[in-house]
Amino acid sequence: MQSDLHLDLLDVENTKAIVSNTQNPNPASKNNNFLVTMRPEKESNRLEVKMRTTEGQSGELECLVFQKDCGVCQSFYLPIKALSLHERVSDFKEDPEKVQMSQINMKGSFAKTDINAWLSVCLLDVPQRVDDEDSTLIFRSVFSGSHLICKYNKGFATCKSDSITTLAILKDCISREAAQRKINVDVSSALNDECSFKLLELLHPKILKLHNLKQQVEVLEALKELKLQQEQEKASGDMAFSMPSEFSNTLDRSDQILKEYKAEPRKLEYIYGIIEDLFMDRAKVLGIQNAEAKIAALEGILHSYDYQKLIDLFKSTSK
Repeated sequence: MQSDLHLDLLDVENTKAIVSNTQNPNPASKNNNFLVTMRPEKESNRLEVKMRTTEGQSGELECLVFQKDCGVCQSFYLPIKALSLHERVSDFKEDPEKVQMSQINMKGSFAKTDINAWLSVCLLDVPQRVDDEDSTLIFRSVFSGSHLICKYNKGFATCKSDSITTLAILKDCISREAAQRKINVDVSSALNDECSFKLLELLHPKILKLHNLKQQVEVLEALKELKLQQEQEKASGDMAFSMPSEFSNTLDRSDQILKEYKAEPRKLEYIYGIIEDLFMDRAKVLGIQNAEAKIAALEGILHSYDYQKLIDLFKSTSK
């Protein structure tokens, strides 16, 4: 599997394969940012692969499938769209008018087929056929849980989301496609800043869980040494200390902790990236000039993870 994009290969339960992850030999070249070879440990005609994309990036994943002892392979390409982690859903369970959402409005001399095609460049499951009625498509981020609602027809499109970053990616993608077609599109934005804090609230339990997991992994080796020391002292009849139950429970769950941590490579850093993008996209919409100078402070808060300090930093970076 090869791509010019950075992709995270995830573990798949009950799928055993020998994996060779090749680093890009030429960092200046973006052709092999992802280059992985997988071979099943046992003969099989099925291999399940899971990977995580980074939204805002678009490209292709090329797959070459080889049969054993055969000089022929099957080649196919999978498109990776700019909003690849958004899935289309049938409805929005809440009243869109009552949910805190930001919005972009697009007007221009484009046909409905044009805006439909531009949306399909960014998103999966956009219908190919259109009619004369207003169309409404609803998407949900499978990672953060945020939503995107697109309503459009000839000459207009309104897109709402509780993620400013999602709207920024969509806006850039549509503007680029329209420019290539030499079609003028007038884009206006309406920011509801409350949705930024709603997204932080959605991400908070994910960060807390992963941060705690990371801390447990970091102390496991030290706890194993303490456990060994305790056993040695117990065997010599000179019991100097008793390990707290909290540490004993962590040791008892060490296999499960390591398994969970291994199954989510870079997930914590990935979420940090989402929040940093949100911080900068929000500042851009608000017209704040000094946001970049606060990135170091933001990174420090994320890595030590203090939710209240994170909220306070966002609030301090406002007009």
